Amino acid sequence: ARVASIRRSRQSTVSTLAEATAGAGAAEEALALVAETIGSCAEVDTAYEVSSVLRCAGATMLTTTAAGAPPTPDLVAAVARLHRSADRSRIGAGSVPEADLLTVEAALTLLTGSGSSTLLAQAAQAWARLGSPWWEARCRLWRAESLLRTRGARAAAAPDLETGGSIARELGATGLAREAERLASAAGIGMSAPGRSEEPDAADRALAVLTAREREVLGLLTEGLSNRQIAARLFISEKTASVHVSNILAKLGVSSRLQAAALALRTPPDAT
Repeated sequence: ARVASIRRSRQSTVSTLAEATAGAGAAEEALALVAETIGSCAEVDTAYEVSSVLRCAGATMLTTTAAGAPPTPDLVAAVARLHRSADRSRIGAGSVPEADLLTVEAALTLLTGSGSSTLLAQAAQAWARLGSPWWEARCRLWRAESLLRTRGARAAAAPDLETGGSIARELGATGLAREAERLASAAGIGMSAPGRSEEPDAADRALAVLTAREREVLGLLTEGLSNRQIAARLFISEKTASVHVSNILAKLGVSSRLQAAALALRTPPDAT
């Protein structure tokens, strides 16, 4: 069981690294990491355990494709096989793994040229319900881009561009914000200028939907504790601590523990 736990942790780490590497522009390295991670996931793994790996794989492949370095058909097929074969018996409605699987399914339709705006809308809504603004914005911008490729769908893309860009600016997610501006400019769609609001910003809203236990774990992440140390501090198993950390990263729309801790430290305590 310990070996399996270590393997799952490594899979999640490698997949997150692949996504971050793709964002940094190292497409070939990122795709190699995706291939390595997917190859190490046995088909007996449950969707609950590999959902975040699949989400990161899908996002990485779309990022490298946008940079002019699409994945090979074999890699896309391998991700699709893992998505189809994973046991979904432990996936709860409205859960992070459910949103993960919707996201990778939508990503696969984009990669295979059959982009489904409906699936992308469902994924964006799932992340919105979970209070994960970064992933909501990410899915909205993918949907907008897909719609803009469809004749006569320019007006339908505008709301996703506007909302996705607004969330990105609130979060300080400069990469997503630039992407929204690029898409809007190319399509001739005007974007509202950012303004001040009395409403809580996207980062505050994300922190607000964390469970009480997830807030405890996030607090320990700001202290630099490992999963083992968190488990000991909270009297839970290391595997449970790992699940909490994965859920926190997904809900906050960040790819590392350091980013989650930084977000927590720059948000006033009463935001949660």
